[in-house]
Amino acid sequence: MCLKRIKNLSRKKKILLAILIVFIVLLLAGGALALFYFKVPFSSSLAGKFGQAETDANLKEQVACPADGVWTTADKAYRHPLAISIENHPDSRPQSGIDKASLIYETPTEGGITRFLTIYVENDVEKIGPVRSARTYFLDWLSEFDGIFGHCGGNADALVLIDPYDIKDLDEFAYPQDYWRTNDRYAPHNLYTSTKNLWGKATDQDWNKKVDYQSWKYKEDLAEKKRPKEQEIHINYANYAFRVKYVYNPKDNNYLRFIINEPHIDLETQKQLSPKNVAVMWVQTWPLNDAEYGWHIETTGSGLARVFTDGQVINGTWKKDSRTTRIKFYDDKGAEITFNRGQTWIQVVPDGTEVVP
Repeated sequence: MCLKRIKNLSRKKKILLAILIVFIVLLLAGGALALFYFKVPFSSSLAGKFGQAETDANLKEQVACPADGVWTTADKAYRHPLAISIENHPDSRPQSGIDKASLIYETPTEGGITRFLTIYVENDVEKIGPVRSARTYFLDWLSEFDGIFGHCGGNADALVLIDPYDIKDLDEFAYPQDYWRTNDRYAPHNLYTSTKNLWGKATDQDWNKKVDYQSWKYKEDLAEKKRPKEQEIHINYANYAFRVKYVYNPKDNNYLRFIINEPHIDLETQKQLSPKNVAVMWVQTWPLNDAEYGWHIETTGSGLARVFTDGQVINGTWKKDSRTTRIKFYDDKGAEITFNRGQTWIQVVPDGTEVVP
């Protein structure tokens, strides 16, 4: 009956009817598109991580993790950060699980050997290590996040500060059941833990609650056509065995990490470490007159800095107002630097250390 009526319409009325139908279809499509874009915090990095097949309902749950800006679910973004001391002695390489850290501080310790403080938030990691001992400057950096501290003992000057600083401490000496040693390496280069073990113990201690800490500014990656073709960064620590090189990878907009010109890989994935950002901060250091030949690092105040992101270099300064406030990086005009979403390595270097460029 409807078709018969349409056939009986004049040519002019048929055209108007067709226009009306097209208008209705476009209106419905536009509404659906608007609903998607205004209610879902979608980005190219999110699509890459979760895939186009994810439903709108899942995408709406995504929030930016304040530790690294990565889009993830709220329950993971706001987890209480874990801070784990990881060694970098040649006998400890390749390490396990550091590719999953949100943020990594690398700093010299005694004898020019560098060590890592790794911060974990949104990722679950089955094997992390080798775990090593605490240092006073690690306490200052993990306090930025009220971090739950995983380590194995430490220098006396660091251990004596854990209680006064109210550090949520999971020393292996106190909680050996949450760590294990492997047989493929000799001690002390064979101690490991997992996020499941440490967050589980933190829950037992009633520590694993949402914590409010300062976020950096984050952005989406620079468009590929605007990225430079190449960039190399050389961080010349005094001890040659710990010199670092990063080679910019424009396709993935990240930095391939090398140790003394050898790719630095993760033992579990066999993939090369490749952070999205590298931040260098020059600090004052001096030896301590103690039995452990320790070092003091001036962690608060300000100093020169250089940030590498999108294949570009930004000269500026770092600033940390107190032990519990987060390090911030600023350009030479005083504006806070915005980082790409993803892992950042903070390379802590003594004043005078050569960094190229």
